[in-house]
Amino acid sequence: MTRLIDFKKLSTKFFGATVLLFAVAGVVTVIMSTRSLDRLSAIIGEVDALLSRESAALQSAHTDRLKAEQARDRAVITAENAKELATRQQQIAVREAELQGYYQGALRIVASQLESILSPMSKPDREFFILDGSVFLAVLEGANSIGFYAIQDMDGLADLADTEGFAPARTKTFEKVISENLGVETPHLAIDREAGLIRIAALIGPTADRFGMIEVILQDRLTPMKVEARELAQSYAAKLAEQSAKQDQQFQARLAELAAQRANRDEMRAKQEARTADEERSARRLLIMAVVLSSLFGAVAISVLVVRLITRPLERNVAIMTRLAGNDTDVEVSDAHRTDEIGEMAQAVQVFKDSLIAAEQQARERQAERAARDERVQKIEAMAKEFDAQVSGSLDNVGTATREMRTTSEQMSGVAQQTADQTKLVTEASETAAHSVQTVATAAEELSKSITEIAEQAATSTRVSEDAADQARETDERVRRLNDAAVKIGAVIQLITDIAEQTNLLALNATIEAARAGDAGKGFAVVASEVKNLANQTAKATEEIAAQVANIQSETGDTVRAISKITESVDKMCEIAAGISAAVEQQSAATREIARNTDEATVGTRRASDSTAQVAQAATETEQSAAEVLKSVDTLDREGDRLRRYVTEFLDRVRAA
Repeated sequence: MTRLIDFKKLSTKFFGATVLLFAVAGVVTVIMSTRSLDRLSAIIGEVDALLSRESAALQSAHTDRLKAEQARDRAVITAENAKELATRQQQIAVREAELQGYYQGALRIVASQLESILSPMSKPDREFFILDGSVFLAVLEGANSIGFYAIQDMDGLADLADTEGFAPARTKTFEKVISENLGVETPHLAIDREAGLIRIAALIGPTADRFGMIEVILQDRLTPMKVEARELAQSYAAKLAEQSAKQDQQFQARLAELAAQRANRDEMRAKQEARTADEERSARRLLIMAVVLSSLFGAVAISVLVVRLITRPLERNVAIMTRLAGNDTDVEVSDAHRTDEIGEMAQAVQVFKDSLIAAEQQARERQAERAARDERVQKIEAMAKEFDAQVSGSLDNVGTATREMRTTSEQMSGVAQQTADQTKLVTEASETAAHSVQTVATAAEELSKSITEIAEQAATSTRVSEDAADQARETDERVRRLNDAAVKIGAVIQLITDIAEQTNLLALNATIEAARAGDAGKGFAVVASEVKNLANQTAKATEEIAAQVANIQSETGDTVRAISKITESVDKMCEIAAGISAAVEQQSAATREIARNTDEATVGTRRASDSTAQVAQAATETEQSAAEVLKSVDTLDREGDRLRRYVTEFLDRVRAA
């Protein structure tokens, strides 16, 4: 309600400011209009002067153009008249020559006809046929109307026959008469050149199936043509003078017309100036009245418009914004279709409403994403626990196996050392036996003692060999268990690799979901990236452990093969010891045969020496293999500890993420 009161006060102030603005605008408009009218009068004067100068220039240019056109027309008329006169004279000369020949031939033909017609007539009858030109024309027209024709030569006969469709017999009769009289001159031809008359005879017909001849007078066409030529030559100068006078008259009339137009323009300009002054005074009065009335009307109209177009829409927008502030997004925003500031305000309110709806939608989406993320975290925690349990169990098994391998390798090393010591004793005993065999002839008693000692040493050697064989078999069994443990470690490593790949896949899915979430999922994208990096590091660590396990398996295989060789050597040593015992028993039972079997004893001692040397070498190799196994066990312990640390760090990072 306070805002509504503010808007009403604002409307009142706006109305007062509008009235004041219109008043100031009216005063300024009156001042500017007065100045504009003065300026308009000055511009009209300048335009009038400019029009006067342009009119004088145009009149001068028009006068020059008229003079040039007059000179050009005179030249054209002179050339055309001269050309027409020459052409006409040439035509007259040609026509005169044609008529001369034409009339000469026609007169010769007609003369022969007149001779045959007029000679038997009496004088009155002949004079009846002598007619002047006017009578002949009348007679010729009448004769044409009843089918009579004047034929003067063969060409005329041919044309007439084609036009009228004469019968062949009739045409032949005409041709015979003309050909018989062609070139005949008779005294009946009379030419009066001064009177312009020529008397000729013409063949006309037919009437009532008979042919007749009459004498006619043709007007001399040559003389009028000559007269026409003379008249044309005589009238050329008069015609040219007449054309020049006519053009001068037109030029003067055009100048008079231009002068009259200029006088009319000056008169119209004076009237226009007077009318402009009256209109200027009327315009000033009307302008002042219009400014005052428009100011009042504008103030009233603006007040109404302010109330209808500003105050009420502002109240509606305030109510809408109040409902939107209360999270009421169902309210409808009106006035958004308007194109003024109220429309822009309504559009802004609509944008605020849309933003509020979008914010609520985003909040719901973020809540759903948070729930999904919590669910994924719980799944990852469960997987991490399961992974920790499996890896811990596998690592415990590996630790147990390595401890057993360490104990076995230490025992195998002790047995190998003991075997080496016993082989030394056996070697010394063999050497003693050999020495005894060599001195058997001189010391029988010593031989018996030596044989007894050899028997004891052989028994001891047999026991040691059996113990070594048992230890070797036990070591072989433990090494095989170590190999099986290494295989289990490989399976555990494969499980770790699968878990790392699955974790990497989950991190990739989390990255995709974070990208879909936009800005809200950037933090989760970072966590997913870290999980992915940890998975990659775990994969690399498992690859290194797999390589170490492969090395352990390889070393274990070598150890198994070495222990097998030791077992074989110990078995051989047992066999040799058994042989020595048998020999001692044989020597004890048959001392008499000592001399005979001295060589065999020497050979046996040599073989025993060789066997003990082999046993010593095998014991040394067994000790070295045990040392290598111990070294591999240490490496396996370190890698197991390293894997345990990697797994612990990985799980800690996963839980922290």
